[in-house]
Amino acid sequence: MVNITWSLETQVSTISHHLISEHQPQLLHQANSQSDPIILSMLSGQPWRPVTPVNPHHLKLLLDGYDPDKTDYLVNGFMRGFSICSKNDFACQANRNSRFVEDHADILAPFVQAEVDAGRYVGPFDEIPLDRMYISPLGARPKKQPGSYRLIHDLSYPYDGVQSVNDGIDAASSSVQYYSVADAIDILLSLAPGAYMCKSDIAKAFRIIPIRQEDHHLLGFSFQGKFYFDTCLSMGCSASCRIFEEFSTPCFTHGRRFLHSRSESGVSTIISRYFL
Repeated sequence: MVNITWSLETQVSTISHHLISEHQPQLLHQANSQSDPIILSMLSGQPWRPVTPVNPHHLKLLLDGYDPDKTDYLVNGFMRGFSICSKNDFACQANRNSRFVEDHADILAPFVQAEVDAGRYVGPFDEIPLDRMYISPLGARPKKQPGSYRLIHDLSYPYDGVQSVNDGIDAASSSVQYYSVADAIDILLSLAPGAYMCKSDIAKAFRIIPIRQEDHHLLGFSFQGKFYFDTCLSMGCSASCRIFEEFSTPCFTHGRRFLHSRSESGVSTIISRYFL
């Protein structure tokens, strides 16, 4: 059996759809950068445009024959942004970042700036920018590649079971069931000798999923004395895996059809990784 490993890299682009949010968060303070497209849209009253490489019109065509309700959910989500389904909506709170982030701020600054440059983080602001904005801690974990870090927005803080953003997300919105290693083994055992195997990995998988503008005030954080808010799905949100799974399931269904696979047992997926 030949092992083929490849990575599906995505480049972020802004979709061309202009859709007005009915309940846009009130902008209290302008960002330092007046060229930020989200800030300019808020100031001018123009519609917010989600940042994602996924074209919803193309997605709708690819999902022809898929469950109509799930198709509408995905297409509308990529056009307007997805809801994280948090019922908590507290007044503004500010929580400190993890000790690791505080101690390694200079090292992590380029990673924060990269998210700003990509349009996924909005900021920096000198003051809290959105009405009722919730400031959750920012954490980070080293990745396998030396000098690379994964930023984690800790939406479970404070850990009192009541006051965090994640506390407002019910179990139905945060539960998901993946294929197991045993499922992958069953696939291998069902195939004849000489079959090909490959694994795909969607880079920055959660970050291609935009969050609706009505939830942006729940995604605030501070860094080096400035304030920011996120506009995409992140590590640290309890709804992230379920929302991404809603997208990845039809993706590998289409991939199976594209590869002319004869059986559903020939494909399995775990979050952003596909085994074919």
